[in-house]
Amino acid sequence: MVLRQTTSSKLELKVTGVPFKNPHFIKKELPVSLITFNTSKTFSMNIENIVTEKNITHMEAVLDYCQRNELEPDTVGNLISKSLKEKIEANARDLNFLPKQAQLPI
Repeated sequence: MVLRQTTSSKLELKVTGVPFKNPHFIKKELPVSLITFNTSKTFSMNIENIVTEKNITHMEAVLDYCQRNELEPDTVGNLISKSLKEKIEANARDLNFLPKQAQLPI
């Protein structure tokens, strides 16, 4: 029995040479990208690299990462560290997506 994902992002199971497309009783394996970046620290470092390379916001970098690795943004929520959340929030405030907070003049 062989379980693999085809290029058309369908799960395929071959049992003695007979392909079965998307059987509902088989759980899909984790994508390679989640196995590679399984800690929030390495995921955050990867997002920071994307931000500096492409000169985009942190939220755009997370979405770009998800698109390149064919992931749903919901699946990487547990990999976002506290500091990365704060940076995403700061970017959102700068773009007026969130109300401004009072800041001390420094």
